[in-house]
Order: sequence, then structure tokens, then C-alpha cells
Amino acid sequence: MKKIITITFFLMLLVNFLCSQSVVELAKKEKERRAKLKGKTAVVVTNNDLRNLRRGPALSIIEPAFDENSLSLPIEEIEQENTAEQVRLEENWKKL
Repeated sequence: MKKIITITFFLMLLVNFLCSQSVVELAKKEKERRAKLKGKTAVVVTNNDLRNLRRGPALSIIEPAFDENSLSLPIEEIEQENTAEQVRLEENWKKL
């Protein structure tokens, strides 16, 4: 039992050392990132700025989703084909 406890303790200690190394690496990367951004300015938006905004529509549709002229067959021809198909199917059904 003591052996399992000591092994577990050393494993946890090893994990702690590995994590501390990654924290040091992250700190170095963050320091480099902040050094790159040192000369740049950031835009701060306050509540007063948001009150002064002109509100517009949330959604605006510029073009229709499809063009009626791009259909392969006019709707009348499609309806005629459907009725001809229905007549043929009804005749076959009556034969049975």
C-alpha cells in the first residue's frame, strides 16, 4: 500500500513540474504577443457610443432567392406533364 502511495505522489509531483514548464512557455509567448501590439491602438466602444448609433433593419434582401426565368420548364408545361402522367397512371390502374 505504501508503495502505491509513493508512486502516486511522485507521479503527481512529476506532472506538477511538467505543467510549470508549460506555464513558463505560455508566459513568454504572451510577453512576445504584447510586445508586438505595443504600438497599436485599440478602439474602445462605450455605452454612449452605442446609444448614438442609427439603427437599421436587421435583415435586408437584395435579390430574390431564384430567378423565375431560369426554370427549365414553364409552370404550365409542368402541370400539363403531371396531368398526362396522372391520366396514364389512372388508365393502368383501371386495367388491373
